Amino acid sequence: MREIRFTLNGREVSTSAHPMARLIDVLRDEFRMTGVKEGCGEGECGACSILKDGRIVNSCILAVGMIEGAVLETPEGIAATDRGRAINAGYAEAGAVQCGFCMTGMAVATE
Repeated sequence: MREIRFTLNGREVSTSAHPMARLIDVLRDEFRMTGVKEGCGEGECGACSILKDGRIVNSCILAVGMIEGAVLETPEGIAATDRGRAINAGYAEAGAVQCGFCMTGMAVATE
């Protein structure tokens, strides 16, 4: 199987995962991006949200084969930026963190 190459939080990476593997599984299991949460598994709740080439996508319904050459930003990558820290602080200040499970998806959507 060929390598699928992409940029993850500013780093060039690759995976040999099956092209039909769910992106959420590869991000969590292979790259340890545990800020990407599995909620509904159907692309409805947003807990699995990431940015792909600057646009929000649901990683639970996106196949790894669809990310060749893409630039991906996960909650971890966003939180490491000044803007991401400001977003997270704003939610916390407003008391808008709920249980925290879907917080990462909310931060990605805000970015």
